[in-house]
Amino acid sequence: TITEPDSVKIDASNIVQPTCFGDNGTVTITAVSGGDGGPYEYTIDNGANWQAGNSFNVPEGTYEVIVRDGNLCESAPLEVIIDEEHNGEFIGRTEFDSPEVDNIVRVNGKTDVGCIEKVKITKSSEFELVGKIV
Repeated sequence: TITEPDSVKIDASNIVQPTCFGDNGTVTITAVSGGDGGPYEYTIDNGANWQAGNSFNVPEGTYEVIVRDGNLCESAPLEVIIDEEHNGEFIGRTEFDSPEVDNIVRVNGKTDVGCIEKVKITKSSEFELVGKIV
């Protein structure tokens, strides 16, 4: 019997905003699962540079974090629940988030309100993710 491992998945992260103008903030991936179980590597520049550490000290901006395992398998798209459409853009939340409390996911692609879509995250900020349907 041949079985494949679960896909690599970012389960949790922490973002610390800069305290003063011109300072850097910190993005830390706090939980990863799946793949071969690690060690995992992390990138914030679309795979141009990978590092073993799970924390990035970065200036203001939007960053896409990707994780890969020892077999070079990269993190999978998130499942996003589409909650509403606003001016041609779909707005949803990850399967782990509450619509009244947690962050939102802005989704590009063709879908309908109420659908659950696999979404590849292409950008992130303090309060939202942006992605496209895969």
